[in-house]
Amino acid sequence: MLREGMVASQVTACHNFYPRPETGLSRQAFRRANAWFKEAGLSVAAFFPGDQNCRGPLYKGLPTLEDHRHYSPFAAFVDLLHESVDDLILGDPDMSDQVLEQFIAWDKGVILLHAHPETQDKKLLKTLSTVQTNRPDEARDCVRSYESRMLHLVDTPILPDHHHRPRPTGSITIDNECYGRYQGEIQISKRDLAADEKVNRVGRITSKDLPLLQYISGSTKFQIVWESKRTNI
Repeated sequence: MLREGMVASQVTACHNFYPRPETGLSRQAFRRANAWFKEAGLSVAAFFPGDQNCRGPLYKGLPTLEDHRHYSPFAAFVDLLHESVDDLILGDPDMSDQVLEQFIAWDKGVILLHAHPETQDKKLLKTLSTVQTNRPDEARDCVRSYESRMLHLVDTPILPDHHHRPRPTGSITIDNECYGRYQGEIQISKRDLAADEKVNRVGRITSKDLPLLQYISGSTKFQIVWESKRTNI
């Protein structure tokens, strides 16, 4: 087509969407195709799934990448942005209000992370739901809240919870008094970490939002949104 006079800058190569589970593109195939399109001077479009009123007959989402079938729509959207896709298309008819709130926050420079609480301390949960910032000296294993020491979590001793639970990816933790001057530090695990008697686990990011953790780089703002109705915060 290029030889026949097609103007590449006016053409978009649009990937398909895949209703049937297990048939979406692999990331490797997606990147190979995109590299070829970009080399030819074409822009690239791809689909990300919705989470409301999904299209039939299978109602399993309409992603281009199979990886995105179990992502939140917002996580899939952000992932496609980092894959240098030019035009991002919602495959399904609608998104939930929760996801729309993530897009609104994104426009303001904040990544919303939905999470399940693992403590009944409502005051603590409310404090943790404020907008925070990942430290500019980005850690390999965790998101470290720059605001930890400004949230006054060290006004009273933070006692060990005695459960010593492992910290799988997405665990929200607070260092207790056993960590000395680090008491009150808020972290979110970016990889599976072992249990530590000096660290209390207080919540966990939902599975659909876990992919967002890789995009919380140094100085990125984030906010935890608790999903459980039990918290009433």
